[in-house]
Amino acid sequence: MKFDEYGITVRFLDFQFSYLSIWNERTSYLGVRMNHILRVIHRITGMIGSIIVLVLAITGILLNHRSWIGYNSEISMKLQKFLFGLHSGTVNGVSIKWATDLGAICMIILSITGIFIWFRRQHFKIKRSNN
Repeated sequence: MKFDEYGITVRFLDFQFSYLSIWNERTSYLGVRMNHILRVIHRITGMIGSIIVLVLAITGILLNHRSWIGYNSEISMKLQKFLFGLHSGTVNGVSIKWATDLGAICMIILSITGIFIWFRRQHFKIKRSNN
């Protein structure tokens, strides 16, 4: 993040956002930028977290209904072992519990930014109705 006399430049995951400084009665200098930055963070963490939760949900359903996969062949048993490892956080002896932790952190950030964005909108709606 770089501040200068013209505004603010934010570099986040190969995205670069440049803003001109805006000073007026309705918006503040940091208000417009923070809202945009929060929306980007909200969108990215939402996508990452939802993909991880989706994988855990699908593997959980398939493990709960193992008859859908079958028990007859060696391939179906290997698939069940792979699904169990993916769901529990270990694939081929390598721990991937960090992925579950990443999903949990993304859901926490998604919740916090969503609440903040909602409160901010409500504040501006009340402020506009009073003017």
